[in-house]
Amino acid sequence: TGPATAPQITGVATAPDGVVNLSVNGDAGLLYLLEALTNLVNWTKLAVRSNATGLVEFTDPKATNYTKRLYRAVIVARPTLVIWS
Repeated sequence: TGPATAPQITGVATAPDGVVNLSVNGDAGLLYLLEALTNLVNWTKLAVRSNATGLVEFTDPKATNYTKRLYRAVIVARPTLVIWS
């Protein structure tokens, strides 16, 4: 396999209750770290998600605590398969 393509946030929707739903597209078979930023300095880890299909959905229920929040998704690792015999 070649180098992985950087994940892209392709959808952001805010529900009426203030919860934010994100859609992230990228190479299947990778682990993504989702982070948020409120102060333009420190990224906060929100979750690690496995991308099995090329699309990862994430809901941020704590978004209601902030007037503005930036998001990013970064590749954490390419999981390895361990087979026991």
